[in-house]
Amino acid sequence: MVIVAKLEKVIELLYDAFEDIRFELDDDVNWFNNALPQIENCFEFLRKRAISTRDLVFLFGTMWPNINRTMKKKEFIQRLTIIVWSNFVFNLSSIEFFLKNIIKTSSAGPLVDWLSKKTEDALKEKKVFWMYLGNIMNVSRKKKLITKAQYRNWSNLLQLRNAIVHNNGVFEKSRELCIGQIKIIVEAENSIETMLINYPRLMKILIKLTRTWIEKYLDVHKF
Repeated sequence: MVIVAKLEKVIELLYDAFEDIRFELDDDVNWFNNALPQIENCFEFLRKRAISTRDLVFLFGTMWPNINRTMKKKEFIQRLTIIVWSNFVFNLSSIEFFLKNIIKTSSAGPLVDWLSKKTEDALKEKKVFWMYLGNIMNVSRKKKLITKAQYRNWSNLLQLRNAIVHNNGVFEKSRELCIGQIKIIVEAENSIETMLINYPRLMKILIKLTRTWIEKYLDVHKF
């Protein structure tokens, strides 16, 4: 049998990691509902995605013999990677959607002023201004909603997502991405090499960054 106990352990570790995230997000869901019930619940989205990924990992780990009893280790890891990459990409997309909605539904504050000015300037040129996570974090840094270290984490998370979405996980240049305590070495023209267990760890960092951004945003904006 090609799939050995070591790979079954990978399944177990990933399952436990996403279950742990799901459990921790319960508190965020409750806090968020109490703080801003009128805004769609980002943390609930993240919790559901953690549950879905946990279940997909479990299903793949238990059903692989029925899929392909001769599956090689490389193929096994590649399929798991697709599941976990999808979770990572969907999480960032959900957060991007949610943060845009927060800004759009606010009545006053520095990011509301920024959006109004950018929108007006674009209209003068008969263009449309698009908010996205990158420019939200750029202006958040300028307005001191996030620190330099937090901005670097957001930027590296976005670089990682963009490489996965647009370039199959391949970077054109070698680089080192530091996100929290996680260091990812990227070799040019090679797919990202990092432990699968790092992705739930990255999700925890992402959740913390999002929570911190929202708390700071609420301090200086009105709804």
